[in-house]
Amino acid sequence: MPGQPTETQKLCENLKKEISSIFSASKQTYGSSRIAEELQKAGYLISYTAVFEHMRELVIYVSIKKNTPAVKNQANNTTKND
Repeated sequence: MPGQPTETQKLCENLKKEISSIFSASKQTYGSSRIAEELQKAGYLISYTAVFEHMRELVIYVSIKKNTPAVKNQANNTTKND
């Protein structure tokens, strides 16, 4: 039956829906490791690499925030010894 999805395909689709919902609920901050941890808490047996592969298939990327170093002002950093 070529038109019927297999059990594995159904599982993959359910996993992708779960991954998308967890990613959205985290405000797009959870990566594959955190999502895998959440899925494992929900009872799925899945590794973070498998979650990573599913995220790439779904074109889900975590936006990386770059911390910029604070500009130090020498006049403000002096300590007063009274």
